[in-house]
Amino acid sequence: MSKKILFILGPIALIAIGLILYSLIGGGETKIPADATKPKKLVYWGVFNEGGDLTDIINSYKATHPNITIEYRKLRPEEYEQALLEAWAKDEGPDIFSIHNNWVGKYQDFIAPLPSSTKMAYYSKTKTLGIKEETKIEYKETPSLKLTDLQNNFVEVVYQDAVADGKIYGLPLSMDTLALFYNRDLLNQAKIPLPPTNYDEFLSDVSKLTVLDREGNVVQAGAALGTANNIPRATDILFLFMLQSRTEMIDSSGKKVNFTHNSPEDPSKYPGVLALDFFTQFADKNKEVYTWNEDLPDALELFTQGKLAFFFAYSYQIPIIEQQGQGKLNYGITNIPELNQEVNYANYWLETISKKTPYTNEAWDFIQFATKAENVTKYLNKTNKPTVLKALIPQQAEDSQLQYFVLSSLVAKSWYHGKDPNLMEQYINDLIDNVVKGKLETKEALQLAQKLIQQTY
Repeated sequence: MSKKILFILGPIALIAIGLILYSLIGGGETKIPADATKPKKLVYWGVFNEGGDLTDIINSYKATHPNITIEYRKLRPEEYEQALLEAWAKDEGPDIFSIHNNWVGKYQDFIAPLPSSTKMAYYSKTKTLGIKEETKIEYKETPSLKLTDLQNNFVEVVYQDAVADGKIYGLPLSMDTLALFYNRDLLNQAKIPLPPTNYDEFLSDVSKLTVLDREGNVVQAGAALGTANNIPRATDILFLFMLQSRTEMIDSSGKKVNFTHNSPEDPSKYPGVLALDFFTQFADKNKEVYTWNEDLPDALELFTQGKLAFFFAYSYQIPIIEQQGQGKLNYGITNIPELNQEVNYANYWLETISKKTPYTNEAWDFIQFATKAENVTKYLNKTNKPTVLKALIPQQAEDSQLQYFVLSSLVAKSWYHGKDPNLMEQYINDLIDNVVKGKLETKEALQLAQKLIQQTY
């Protein structure tokens, strides 16, 4: 072969080899699957978030994934679960949906758990020679959140609630816990300078703050405790007392309800019974701390009217209190009084993915994006909700209202409510009524509730 031919073919061969190598190492848009850049719409159903609450997160996500559209729909709590079931029966429904933290067992069969990784097309804008703007598309595989990441990044209770069979079934945007709301004016009038820090002080304060008329009717309530029908989240408050008294809600297997177990330290004592007695005594006219009954208005309403001194509530009730109190209610928020151990009760929602969605990859990619600290901050600032991420707790701990909720999340606990949490809650409401109305003794009522709830496991 002549030197002239070699001279001509040499550069061509080098170019060909370069193109082959470029292709082999994954360069160029030819490696991007056609489906990765197709327009896709993710339908997202929830209960308590407004559409605008998620706008900033969605817009940030679309900046790098403009082919993904996310459509959020808010449903009423009373219609939500039925709407999900009806939609799934028609092979319809949302791609992303919210479930309460104790609903994982109920909806596990309908959920696509977090995959080991997600593969997405990432869009970015670049300028050629600083003049011409071009769109660059890269196709990336990103490892998903691992179980250890879940433990390290989120407060402890999330791992307990969101993980089943070694898989992650949802991720939260925020978390709520209980705090003690108190009426400053009523405490001042009763010469109580500070809210209680333990239950001895609490009992004493409730007695001082309770006002009865000549007929024994409650005119001013010291605390909203003891009944189920007119106290928001009465079941949660009872669960808090049970946890504080070290009641073993379920056994170590996670499959047996164990309300009525005795104390390992003192076998003659039953923590669950003690907690139920403590809760219901406030609705017992024969007790010194009698302050509440089922004929009183709703506790939240009474608190905003200035006729209730102590109210166990969540942070999500703050806007309602502000609105109903018309900004005139002089109230404060503090930690729940301590008993045997510092503990709180977790109440939050998990964002999860339908097993029926054709977009499992994209939906989980969005949820992981939304729950990262740098992205969820926008949501938390807009909604004024407590964080569930450990990294953001120091920042929110500086907030005069949120500090009690975010710090309590570090010691918050939960327990598996069975496959029918709504029925479980009804059993607990019946449990409270049975004791308050004298239908059953405390231990007997607790045993009945335990037996009925066990049937939902």
